[in-house]
Amino acid sequence: MEEYSLPQQCQVVADCMDNNANVAYGVSFERVCIVQRQKIVYLGGKGPFFYNLQEARRWLEQTFGNRG
Repeated sequence: MEEYSLPQQCQVVADCMDNNANVAYGVSFERVCIVQRQKIVYLGGKGPFFYNLQEARRWLEQTFGNRG
């Protein structure tokens, strides 16, 4: 988070190495999702072919400004 200078209010979550979220929700692909005020405001493409971190970064920069 420090490397990308995300605002403090940005919470980053990920599945554990034991893959509990995948097992619980049947997720079979990677996806970047940004949630604000309990609503999905950005939903990236399905990985691995449509997974694009640069697109998510552009969205964050446009929304919060470039802090880097």
